[in-house]
Formats: sequence, structure tokens, C-alpha cells
Amino acid sequence: MSELGNIQPIQRMACAHCRALLPEETLAAALEGDTTQCPTCGGSIRLPAEVVERHHQKRFLGRNLDITG
Repeated sequence: MSELGNIQPIQRMACAHCRALLPEETLAAALEGDTTQCPTCGGSIRLPAEVVERHHQKRFLGRNLDITG
């Protein structure tokens, strides 16, 4: 039973206007800094700059490390 405490739930984003869960391609476009539209209600979705920057830092983490020292 202790294994159940280690399960990480899947996290998804929802539209701020209609609370519908966003598909992965809409979320990917929003993480690139673009303003996208919710496929359900048509409301505009734009993530804060801090979230986009944190996503870029996490995505490129380790690619620029110089380990030849």
C-alpha cells in the first residue's frame, strides 16, 4: 500500500473561462508564449511570462553544461 503514496497524478490545465481541460497541442502553443484560443469556448489563453520562462529553463536544463573542466 505504500506504493500508492508515490503515484504522481497527471496534471492538466483548464481554461480560465469555461474550466474545460485543454488538449496537449493547445497547452504546447500556450507554453511557447503565443496567445491561443480554447477549443471549447473560444476564449483567449495566455500563460504568465514566469510560467513560460520556467518551462523553457526546465526544458533546456542540462544541455549547456560544460563538464569538460
